[in-house]
Amino acid sequence: MSRFQQIRNRAPLANEGCALVVACPAMKSNVNISMIARSASCLGANNLIITGQNRITTHISRDCSIPIEHRNSLMPIVQKHKQEGYRIIGLEQATNSQNIYEYEFINSPTMLIVGNECRGMDEDVLNALDDVIEIPLFGAPHSLNVAVATSLCLFEFAKQMR
Repeated sequence: MSRFQQIRNRAPLANEGCALVVACPAMKSNVNISMIARSASCLGANNLIITGQNRITTHISRDCSIPIEHRNSLMPIVQKHKQEGYRIIGLEQATNSQNIYEYEFINSPTMLIVGNECRGMDEDVLNALDDVIEIPLFGAPHSLNVAVATSLCLFEFAKQMR
């Protein structure tokens, strides 16, 4: 018998970390939003907030098991979570950003906001952030796909919260 055997549909681990909400501005692509939904669900987020006209494509998001909220705009929900004591973290290329691999997530309710694929983050949202984290890149192009970047960030969060 082989030393390794493939296991499909392993039961997920219990999410014992702090509350994590992922929030997305209106995106160009429902594919990106759907991939973010799948990663957020797999990596222990409690909720996904999407804005604008985006919709989840279920054959991409698959068995996404977290609640998904649709909102018209992002700022009111950011302000609400900030008032509730959430740490508001942006994933964006910005001045004074911190390298994601050196950043220490704290064990408190967290809202992760990602930027739009083309425009990045609106200035009012950027100004509401407690911290900005960035994924260092070692080659061109100058940015990762937003769903890939979000997945990497969610993995780092989950790794630190375990």
